[in-house]
Amino acid sequence: QCMQRTRNSHLGEAARCSSTASATASGAARAAGRGAETSLQRVQGWSHRGNAALYAHGLAVGPRRASAERLRLWGLEWDASSASGLEASAVLAASPSLATRAAAFADMVLLPLTEVFQLPSGCLVAAVGPGVGRGHNFTGLVCLGLARFGTAGDGREERCRWFAEVCRLLAENVRAAGGPSSSSFSAAELAAAVSAQHLPLLIEMEMSGVAAGGEVQDDSDNSESS
Repeated sequence: QCMQRTRNSHLGEAARCSSTASATASGAARAAGRGAETSLQRVQGWSHRGNAALYAHGLAVGPRRASAERLRLWGLEWDASSASGLEASAVLAASPSLATRAAAFADMVLLPLTEVFQLPSGCLVAAVGPGVGRGHNFTGLVCLGLARFGTAGDGREERCRWFAEVCRLLAENVRAAGGPSSSSFSAAELAAAVSAQHLPLLIEMEMSGVAAGGEVQDDSDNSESS
């Protein structure tokens, strides 16, 4: 149940939706007076291999969209010239620096962890915007806060840190879905269960030598270098 809601997550390009658990919202987001509902829009001007995606969180879509000045704070801009298919909303594009940072995050964290948790591509995404914090679960879509990503850090350290965060966010699926499991176990217990199930896969991946680009290193390369 922790995994199924995320495997079935389909938000489209722009949506107004509620985070799975109110506990994921930061104090700043709650103070903004928007309640539990917030906007989530895909940054269509950014693409990467493996169906990796970047979303803008907490920036209004439609007629009340954010100003250009506000978007620049998050490395975003409106690309109205390429807008198509989004009602009353232009397309979001990423600045060169944000695009580079998002690509590094995808290669180092998103794509390897998608494999570890055995999720379809596009279920773990990067997100920027006010209130995203470490991450949010939006009706199953797991959004990880790109601002918390340390590009200069070791890839293994980053993956381990974000692994724990994904476990926490996946556990929220059970709480949101209701049923016996949602009341029988605490959020911490559910997250621990998700971790216990997938940690061996993470360890196996790291032991096999995951490169910073998100792909397993060839053993022959290692032998030649030695």
